[in-house]
Amino acid sequence: MLRLTYKAVSAGAPDQYGNAVDTLDSLTDTLQFYRKDTPGFAEPTQELKDAVAGWIAGRGAAADPVTVMVHGYLFDPIDGSDTDSSSPMTSVYGTLSDAIPHNLSWLPLTGECTDAGAKTGENAVGFCYKSESVNAEFGSAGFVNSYQYALFDQSPLAARALASILAALGEHPVKLRILAHSLGTRTTCQAIGLLRGKWPQNLGRVVLLDGAEFCVDAAANYKDCPFDVFNFANGIDQVLKLAGQQFCHPFR
Repeated sequence: MLRLTYKAVSAGAPDQYGNAVDTLDSLTDTLQFYRKDTPGFAEPTQELKDAVAGWIAGRGAAADPVTVMVHGYLFDPIDGSDTDSSSPMTSVYGTLSDAIPHNLSWLPLTGECTDAGAKTGENAVGFCYKSESVNAEFGSAGFVNSYQYALFDQSPLAARALASILAALGEHPVKLRILAHSLGTRTTCQAIGLLRGKWPQNLGRVVLLDGAEFCVDAAANYKDCPFDVFNFANGIDQVLKLAGQQFCHPFR
């Protein structure tokens, strides 16, 4: 798995951003810088392109699609360790073990391993970003709870890095897919919007699980897209009901 982490500086509300800069990192290097006060699509840097190209080359002639995984709310891959429950590496992106069975990890869905945990290929890109916050962080940004902060600040900002990653992957002759859950579906949708007019030609499918994007944004960002988009929703998902009814003012 290629692991890429968007590391965002907590800098309050947009008028307080100043010269704050976020980064996109691999396990060993910083691959791209993003000024917090500069919205819009950022072309992938040569460092990011090289990291993606090196990983693609390591796959050999694999025919399986590359799947970019985008997790949802309440993860922090930056401050915690990979043994901490706040890291996606201990759950949805986790290597199968007694603590991470095949029905919790997404890796079998991507063809990265079998349901028994046997390694089958290098097929997954794990996109990590901080999607939780403490009172001081969301409060200084002007929100009344951490979900609002994640929805209106952390997720759209992380989408800039996701868009750069998708653009870099689009330069290679591989089948490309996206698998996103909950808040990660908004991150994905925002990234697709940033890429409008330059969607990767090899992107064939976007699968959204319990989509948490506003319908008007989804309709606008996926309008006329040349790839398949599926949204699978659980009709009794209490988290989505609470988010829509209580946590994410202002309503759309």
